[in-house]
Amino acid sequence: CEELAAHGASIGNTPAEVAKKCKYTIAMLADPPAALSVVYAKDGVLEQMCSGKGYIDMSTVDAATSTKICEGILAKGGRFVEAPVSGSKKPAEDGQLIILAAGDK
Repeated sequence: CEELAAHGASIGNTPAEVAKKCKYTIAMLADPPAALSVVYAKDGVLEQMCSGKGYIDMSTVDAATSTKICEGILAKGGRFVEAPVSGSKKPAEDGQLIILAAGDK
């Protein structure tokens, strides 16, 4: 985390703490349960989501999970961008990941 903070990232002990500090919160999680937990669990980003803030979900999850996250963010007045990443460790090391982004204008 310290290396990311040196480059301007905000650090927090919970997703809610990060969302409170940031205009945009970016999440890249392993699976649907993790993605839903970061948003909906106690100390999740929804506790700090409001108008003027956005949530960018870079997790590779199913459509139902993405829709549920989007609905929660929008219900709090936030903006949502779905941006799953295509690629694995080798493309990441080579700087060749592909991001497929979608959201409202």
